[in-house]
Amino acid sequence: MSGRRKIWLGFAAAVLVLAAALASGRPDDGTPLDPRSSGPTGLAGVVELLHDLQVHVDISLDLPDDTSSTVFVPLDLLNSERREAMLEWANEGGTLVVAGADARLHGLDAAGAGAADLFGPTSGAPECAFTAMDEVAAVRHGSWQGLVAPEDPIPSVMCFPVGTDTAWLVAFEHGAGMIVALGSAEPFTNRYLGEEDNAVLAAALLGPAPGDRLVVVPRPPIGEGDVGVLDLVPSGFWRALVLLGAALLLAVVWRARRLGPPVAERLPPVLPSAELAHSVANLLHRAGDRATAAARLRTDARSTACRALRVPVTIGNGELAELLALRAGVAAEQAHLALVDRPVEDDATLMRIARACAHVRVVVRSPQSHPGETTLSRDER
Repeated sequence: MSGRRKIWLGFAAAVLVLAAALASGRPDDGTPLDPRSSGPTGLAGVVELLHDLQVHVDISLDLPDDTSSTVFVPLDLLNSERREAMLEWANEGGTLVVAGADARLHGLDAAGAGAADLFGPTSGAPECAFTAMDEVAAVRHGSWQGLVAPEDPIPSVMCFPVGTDTAWLVAFEHGAGMIVALGSAEPFTNRYLGEEDNAVLAAALLGPAPGDRLVVVPRPPIGEGDVGVLDLVPSGFWRALVLLGAALLLAVVWRARRLGPPVAERLPPVLPSAELAHSVANLLHRAGDRATAAARLRTDARSTACRALRVPVTIGNGELAELLALRAGVAAEQAHLALVDRPVEDDATLMRIARACAHVRVVVRSPQSHPGETTLSRDER
């Protein structure tokens, strides 16, 4: 195997391993954004943090009875009925914290993160006049998805700007209540909760005072309402699919490119028939196989005689020998020796058979020979 092919095979194997790792994740990662998961992408840490701050935390799909509580939706996979119920609850005076740039619950347009997420986790300052951000100096994570503020006349506050007229946190009034929309819930995950003021941000938004009540909405049951099949596919699978597509594209480009003129393929060497016959004869001579040598000679002689006499190849050997003697003038002894199978006792007998076969070929190919009719007469049969 050439060195270049080994390099490409190693590259393909590395891509496959990386894709499998991204698709499956580590065994202890757990379900992403699950309030019960202690994996890097889980939210068990923020739940424990709020418990320590004397905040009553419930994990439930049901809304609280009073509007003085806060409802946190880290991942919007709700059906339309649950969304309408939550928006109605917020309209009556509740506070709804919704994470995810594509969440339908907050109804804002996603604007992307620009180049911020290309360099991994980065820090950002609130840069806004929002009371909940008074104690937050900086937040650090790697998913700065921007949101576009709702149109006027709805009052809104934009914190953590990520572009022109877009921000990672947008808070706006919804009836008598408030909706706080976040581009992602990544700062609240176990992996990033200890970074910068991420824990301070979680406490300020989800449980600002001891005795407050927070309801964390988990993933709904599989197949409920608007939860489609694609929503259940881990995000790592799509990254793995993109990597595999890129690897396939590179392989196609590599195989399609020619670095020079086409090279003619080397054909196998052609052995002249005379050398081939000589080689086979030597092999038979070394093996002492006189019977096979005689059979080869007689087969060639029979084929030549049948074509010359224009008779079918199914004719008997003895009958062909008599017909050859009658029509071509070959001696009967020579004809039988060349065409009829007989034991070969020694090399001298094999030489006589060879001479007889050669004589038959010469005679039937001679212009003076007149084979006669195409078919046999009734008497000759």
